[in-house]
Amino acid sequence: MADSREPSYYELALNSRQVLGVLVVLLACLLVAFFAGVWIGRDAGPVEQVSNEPPVPRMAAPLPKTPGAESLPRVDQPAEAVAPQAPPPAAASPRR
Repeated sequence: MADSREPSYYELALNSRQVLGVLVVLLACLLVAFFAGVWIGRDAGPVEQVSNEPPVPRMAAPLPKTPGAESLPRVDQPAEAVAPQAPPPAAASPRR
């Protein structure tokens, strides 16, 4: 009795006539796909340009104000212009 866990190999034997037939069918499929694309795109003309001026870039909407954001340094300010902040209070030592 053969063990079902043994690897099995399949051999596909084709003669030259069958290989040629497969290649002709694949070539016919490629030609059909090409001519379908030509048929679909035959009425597509060049895209008309509305104006000769370059498009205006769209600006993003400003972000909403965040509470406490006034104390944060701005990117366009040098570090010296930002007022120094007080250090955080020291943690209280536990009582024994």
